[in-house]
Amino acid sequence: PGHLPGLRGARARWPQPLPAGFHRLVVQLGRRTAEGLLLVAPRRAYAAPAEQMGPRWGLFAPLYSLRAGGPVPAGSFAQLPALAALAAERGGSLAATLPLHAAFLDEPFDPSPYAPVSRLFLNEYYLDLAALPEWAASEEARALVDSPAFREEADRLRSAGNVHYRRSSALKRRAIEVCVRGLMATAGPRRARFERFLREEPELSAYAAFRAITERRREGWPAWEERLRCGAWRDEDYDRSAFLAHAYAQFAAREQMEEAHDGARKRGVGLYLDYPLGVHPEGFDTWRHQGLFARGVSAGAPPDPFFSGGQDWGFPPLHPAALQSEEGIAYLRASISAAMRHADLLRIDHVMGLHRLFWVPSGFPAREGLYVRYPAGLLYGLVCLESRRHGTEIVGEDLGTVPAEVRRTMAGRGLRRMWVFPFETSASSPPPSEAVPPGALAALNTHDMPPFASYWRGLDVQDRLELGLLDPEGARREGEERRAIRENVARQLGISAGTDDAQTRAALLALLRELGGSRARFLVVSLEDLWGETVPQNWPGVTGARPNWSRFLRYSLEESAARPDVAEALELLKTAASRGESMEKSDKTQPEGRGLPPADALSLTEEDRYLFNEGSHTRLYRRLGAHPCEREGKGGVHFAVWAPNAEAVSVIGDFNRWAPGSHPLTPSGSSGLWEGFVEGARKGDRYKFHIDSRVNGYKVDKADPFALWAETPPRTASIVWDLDYAWNDGGWMAERAQRQTLEAPVSIYEVHLGSWARVPEEGGRSLGYRELAPKLAAYVKEAGFTHVELMPVMEHPFYGSWGYQCTGYFAPTSRYGTPQDLMALIDTLHQQGIGVILDWVPSHFPTDEHGLGFFDGTHLFEHEDPRRGFHPDWGSAIFNYGRHEVRSFLLSSAFFWLECYHADGIRVDAVASMLYLDYSRKEGEWEPNAFGGRENLEAIDFLKRLNTEIYAAFPDVQTWAEESTAWPMVSRPTYAGGLGFGLKWDMGWMHDTLEYFRRDPIHRRYHHGELTFRALYAFTENFVLPLSHDEVVHGKGSLLGRMPGDDWQRFANLRALLATQFAQPG
Repeated sequence: PGHLPGLRGARARWPQPLPAGFHRLVVQLGRRTAEGLLLVAPRRAYAAPAEQMGPRWGLFAPLYSLRAGGPVPAGSFAQLPALAALAAERGGSLAATLPLHAAFLDEPFDPSPYAPVSRLFLNEYYLDLAALPEWAASEEARALVDSPAFREEADRLRSAGNVHYRRSSALKRRAIEVCVRGLMATAGPRRARFERFLREEPELSAYAAFRAITERRREGWPAWEERLRCGAWRDEDYDRSAFLAHAYAQFAAREQMEEAHDGARKRGVGLYLDYPLGVHPEGFDTWRHQGLFARGVSAGAPPDPFFSGGQDWGFPPLHPAALQSEEGIAYLRASISAAMRHADLLRIDHVMGLHRLFWVPSGFPAREGLYVRYPAGLLYGLVCLESRRHGTEIVGEDLGTVPAEVRRTMAGRGLRRMWVFPFETSASSPPPSEAVPPGALAALNTHDMPPFASYWRGLDVQDRLELGLLDPEGARREGEERRAIRENVARQLGISAGTDDAQTRAALLALLRELGGSRARFLVVSLEDLWGETVPQNWPGVTGARPNWSRFLRYSLEESAARPDVAEALELLKTAASRGESMEKSDKTQPEGRGLPPADALSLTEEDRYLFNEGSHTRLYRRLGAHPCEREGKGGVHFAVWAPNAEAVSVIGDFNRWAPGSHPLTPSGSSGLWEGFVEGARKGDRYKFHIDSRVNGYKVDKADPFALWAETPPRTASIVWDLDYAWNDGGWMAERAQRQTLEAPVSIYEVHLGSWARVPEEGGRSLGYRELAPKLAAYVKEAGFTHVELMPVMEHPFYGSWGYQCTGYFAPTSRYGTPQDLMALIDTLHQQGIGVILDWVPSHFPTDEHGLGFFDGTHLFEHEDPRRGFHPDWGSAIFNYGRHEVRSFLLSSAFFWLECYHADGIRVDAVASMLYLDYSRKEGEWEPNAFGGRENLEAIDFLKRLNTEIYAAFPDVQTWAEESTAWPMVSRPTYAGGLGFGLKWDMGWMHDTLEYFRRDPIHRRYHHGELTFRALYAFTENFVLPLSHDEVVHGKGSLLGRMPGDDWQRFANLRALLATQFAQPG
């Protein structure tokens, strides 16, 4: 939300959706004109395509810590593709490092990657001198490197245990100045590119001037004279050579970073980079954009388990009001874009800062700070926009004290969360593989935490005690907590809780295996954890007592690659990741691997059999059907099916060449259920049940009634699948109870997915679930609807039935994609604030041989008497509602869509056909009930049970009845004698109103009763006023086509019809 200066209270509707990006908005009202910046942002951040959604792991190392060859032994951009290569050799796909932004490495001096001089420019410290064209062509450069003084200093730096930034930077600076002189001495295309870069790169001239002035004055800008503090510099304020050196360094750094990114990508590895929360208080950004930063305060964090006194990070926070100015938006966009330019995955430091930030007033301890709110909508919008532009996935650093609203918003916006072992593990926490949220980024630690070996042994506790960060009692308590954590983890992973070298190593490997096989989207491992490093890279809150951000890794990348302990860990990661499966991955999984439940956990229990036979089992989909699992370490699938009149049942499929009898199932007690485990079967395998009936020697191959997915018709096999999916609709799910009460405004857009949009260039094919998701959500939201009603998405053999002839009561139709694809469609609608109602058809089913009809050689699902079991209008079978097991089947189907697909309600189709035994039947074609009436008592009882069970389990959903007769109390509670539906379609209003509007207006005066009749019954039910698909089928034509008059009159009549619909009371 924003405002235009001088303009309030004006509203307008855009004639068409605006493309994502920034727009200049100009508004004229009479003589007044106002203008401003308009941001149109995508709802969600970029996500990799489905085929790239497998689990990914990578290696982390700070770039400054990597020993490198070359003239100056300092980490360089060239080390990034080398780190990527080390990961790629063992199947890794990420190379991660700390922020690479410009830093103060002389006077002022602050090497922290999280206190950059600017978030707009790169750190010239990481230039690879040997790769500079000017260096290779320069005799002066070679002479410089060969000079005794240069060689001696380089040797001293090479043998040092820590990074000496000042001395290394001084050497590099001398080399850079040589390169600049060489570049500027001759005209040529490269010099022209540099000069164009200097002219066209926003803020570069100001940045180079700032760095040159700082070098001359050797003090931070707050100490400068007022003219310079205010940004009014002159050429004489700095040395031209220094200006050119900094400008050239950015030119070369951009080139080398692009080459590093390309080099990593060629190895199949993405770069995981970091966007710091703040900037140095004396840096370029705070000087150039002084009005954007708050004064007299610094950003920090309140006390938490790791920092009991809170934290003061020492940099000024951005001012939330100033951020919403055009300057603030431009600065943020530029800094975010700079961070994403070379990142495939970007970590946003302290993501809670998008919502609120902890401000610490100057002179006060950190624990006395307070939170200040930020314009979260604007900030997320900028992140999502730039993420889509650059194709960069986003991870939010959500560690520590994070309110639930932050993670809900992250999920809704497509930002992945982090799971870091020390933050998430306690003496009673579940195993890490179960605790890691689907789709998260998992890690054993971060740059601000001790290495794994130090944490496991508790060395960091002693270290903090020595530094004064813990008192003796606090250290004792933390040591006891750490021991309890080790014992819990050791018990879960089957390892020792000991802390000697071998035991610590075993714990590391066990955790890597555990996390590698978890449902994390990414696993990032610190390289130095692989050889058991115990010294941290950074001690937060410690200044001077430890060499923060200054420690070389113990081994170079080449040495690391040759170490057996590193090779062992990398091979383990490769194996674990190949067996793990991301929640979002949708291709076949291997039959073996962590994450598969044991087969025993899926076996039918006595309680399952009892509830099933009683007709009250509401979650049979957790037991029946096909479920990947493992038995005695071997992967396979547990199959179960109901066939009480079978002599034998076997599973046939891809895994046994469809040979009946190869994998027989065994009876489960006397319940009529059959079950068994097929080793080697796996997700993606096609299968059916081969039924040998004891009745008349009947044999048939049947699709699984509980299949989660099926082949695309006309093929009829079921497919082994799972329901793994990382939902991002937490915000909607938390609010939907209020969004669809009987008092809430509800307007429903009914849609048949296959007909709604087509691709003419591809033979008029229908769009898939994921293709539909953004288009349908945008259309419905723009039109102002609150809900979408999907005509049946359950699998159906005959496309012309529009889904109302279902065979797959637990499987979405494969015509448009996988189960996860349908979940993604519903997820997208939810994220846009749109509810989803699913049409559900428990009234009848088709008689195709592979379906439910005559399942085991008997009329199992349908009533055996054709007067009750066959529908004359639709040529289909009718469920036997009096059979307990059929009730369990239908109850479970309804629960399935509400629970597993997050449906917000179900519309029960053709309720009238269920209520009446004589529905669409002539005299003598139906049989009265036990009391001589025409009411279907079993169906009535089922509908009451259905609504009672649904509202008890899902009190925030609604059930909708398509009921076209005068049956009373359809939408009244069962305890009051009603059927228990939440709402009822008012079919009478629809027919009367359409009949009225089809008439020529001159005749309507004689038919006003067709409009007013509804007033007699409008409040007897909770009515929904439909204009449904039934009014445009069978040659009836469109609503517009049924209006009288010419085109103008037809549109006017249609507008009047819709206005009448929306204006009806009730």
